[in-house]
Amino acid sequence: MKSLKLWSLFFIFLIVALLVFFIFLGSFRLGDYSASIKNIRVSFFSKINVFSSFLSKIERISKLTKENMFLKNENTKLLSLLASQDELQDQINFLRESLDLDIFSGHKFIDARIFNFQFTPEGHHFLINKGGESGIKIGDIIVVSTGILLGVVDNVDEGFSRASLITNSGSKITVKVLGKNTTGIARGFLNEGLRLDFISQNDQIVEGDTIITNGNDMFPPGLLIGKVSNIIFADDGDLFKKVILEPEFKKINLDRVLILTQ
Repeated sequence: MKSLKLWSLFFIFLIVALLVFFIFLGSFRLGDYSASIKNIRVSFFSKINVFSSFLSKIERISKLTKENMFLKNENTKLLSLLASQDELQDQINFLRESLDLDIFSGHKFIDARIFNFQFTPEGHHFLINKGGESGIKIGDIIVVSTGILLGVVDNVDEGFSRASLITNSGSKITVKVLGKNTTGIARGFLNEGLRLDFISQNDQIVEGDTIITNGNDMFPPGLLIGKVSNIIFADDGDLFKKVILEPEFKKINLDRVLILTQ
């Protein structure tokens, strides 16, 4: 009986010892697991923070890109507005110059722009951006706002027209020397400019004289043609001098023009 009790006590002690051992062992491993979990958690949240920072950078770049596009669009609008205002002011100045000239009084005119020149051995022509739909007709006279004669419309389409320059062969204009009684006919001579015909040996004319229309033909009086650039005196027996003119339009930037309608 006493031996049975001893074995029972030994068995209980063994069980308690085993329980304490396993509890201690479990407590040690649980600490390892906690440390591992803690490390995993730290690593995970660290990666989350990096990814979040990356997303924030992407968002900032996207925002800056949108702001940059907005500023570019606003800058384009501003440039367009400035260009429009500059174009409007240019047109106002152009029309003001035109209205200041007495030679245009009594004439109806249409403003246009030159967009192409054609200088070929066959002729000197230019194109303007107004045509039949704007009231342009063949034979209309083309000048600039400062009173310089350019040419005559010789072909009309719906939205544009072609004009012949005064330097074109076949062009003839009755003219006079400004401030003198000398008159003649200016003929187009292509690349040489113009020649002044019917200037007699006794007519008063020198290099540098200004030549203008005299109004004895289709052209209004007082339009600038050019200046005398060279005079070749005739041989004995010849009645007329050979006078070369430099066209006035060669000295200016040709852009806007006026079409004097018939």
